[in-house]
Amino acid sequence: MTNSWLALEGEGLAVGQTKRIKCPHCLSTTETYSIRKSESGEVTGYCYRASCHKFDNAQGTITYEAGTSFFKPRKMMHRTTENPDMALWLERNYAIPPEQVALERIKYAPDVNRIVMPVYDKDGVEYGHCTKAVKDPGDYPKVINYFLNERIKLHYPRSNLTNPMCVVLVEDILSSIRVAQITDSVALLGTTLNDAQVYELKNMYDKAIIALDPDATQLAYKMQSRYNGCFTDGIHVAPIRHDPKDYAHNEGLKKDLGL
Repeated sequence: MTNSWLALEGEGLAVGQTKRIKCPHCLSTTETYSIRKSESGEVTGYCYRASCHKFDNAQGTITYEAGTSFFKPRKMMHRTTENPDMALWLERNYAIPPEQVALERIKYAPDVNRIVMPVYDKDGVEYGHCTKAVKDPGDYPKVINYFLNERIKLHYPRSNLTNPMCVVLVEDILSSIRVAQITDSVALLGTTLNDAQVYELKNMYDKAIIALDPDATQLAYKMQSRYNGCFTDGIHVAPIRHDPKDYAHNEGLKKDLGL
């Protein structure tokens, strides 16, 4: 099946120029889909949303994991280093102090100007890493996840308080690290929740609070409806005003989470 619509969307674009639209696949409420015309004149499109990751060209559509040929210019493993400026950037932008950066073993990849965050399972074993662009990455995704093996894809911050009473489910690693300052948090690494993930979580926690980014609130309520009754003290939705990592103070975040 060809993507004739993509050529129409790309009309009027100059070589190297991009434009953003709402994704035709995941029907995102914001403009997460980027269309670009290459030097050869080919028009391609890509959704930056972690739960979508659709790539389109004239021949059709593929869903890919980072590390495939589309990302060939970006190697899976980057040269990393500890960078005091990066730690200050995280503290200034996301209220994550340097000691928490060190505990989570977050490093910096200067070759691609990205921060590199390990992905940990429930036992604290690293099984992948996530890279986040410090500045606008252009035609590449803002966040790329790499997994070393097939596991239940959840991230448990090393700075979790180990509170079996409650866990907050968020989209991304930085948000989970931010919420871990208040209570246990787990990153879904996207906006989906499946049966295997719920089975693992309900054996560890009595209560779950879903705190997805504001543009995914409806997805959060669908998760709650599907898994209602799976947790001893219930599964709840926190209609937060900002992405969890963007709260400047713990008091405001704690209040919006209902804690």
